[in-house]
Amino acid sequence: MTIGQRFKEIRGKESQDAFAKRLGINKATLGFYERDERTPNAVVLANICSLSGVSSHWLLFGGGPMRRGDEGEALPATTPEELRLDAITPSNEANGGTQNEIHALQKENTELRRECSELRTENQRLNRELSEANKELIQANKEIVQVNKELLQTTKDNADLRVELAEIKTRAAPDTPDEDARLSA
Repeated sequence: MTIGQRFKEIRGKESQDAFAKRLGINKATLGFYERDERTPNAVVLANICSLSGVSSHWLLFGGGPMRRGDEGEALPATTPEELRLDAITPSNEANGGTQNEIHALQKENTELRRECSELRTENQRLNRELSEANKELIQANKEIVQVNKELLQTTKDNADLRVELAEIKTRAAPDTPDEDARLSA
């Protein structure tokens, strides 16, 4: 049996929502634990042992009786892990302090989620602006390519005209100096 299955067994017929509230965690988080998609931290483990009276050894390792004293005797902590959990398990009086810490962390989590949502929205806006700017750059690039083609054609046309002008000048100019004298006489 996995730790997630043991969580389900402890919860019994109590709804996930109610059980999660008693533990001071989110219902979705409890779902992750029960599906063995996440491992609960020591505070959650200590809370569940304290609130439900289950043996930390049974919860962590699946061994021994589920609850302390189920077999007629009080069971001492027998493993270093269980001793550690017993040391950090809050008493009923101290539970309010733990709950305050949990509520403070939940509030911080809510604030971080809000900031994350705002950043996603800003990122989407910036991506749209970047997309529009890229479209404008692509269009400008196409226009530059067209102007360059026209400029190249104009340069070729000018070269052709220079060749034609040189040919006209050659035909119009006298071939020899004798011919220049005959034309002037």
